[in-house]
Amino acid sequence: MSYSKEELVQYRIERAKEAFADAEYLISEERWNAAANRMYYACFYIVSAYLAYR
Repeated sequence: MSYSKEELVQYRIERAKEAFADAEYLISEERWNAAANRMYYACFYIVSAYLAYR
């Protein structure tokens, strides 16, 4: 299955939003290592969306 550039960018943005929301929850639970992991992936997905968009 092949995705358009726009679909790929949108998918990665959605994944970034999900990872960020997970990080917020984990921070509220004081689960710092897990929160840092989710923030790493939120950044990874948003940067990969940007690079795919370019």
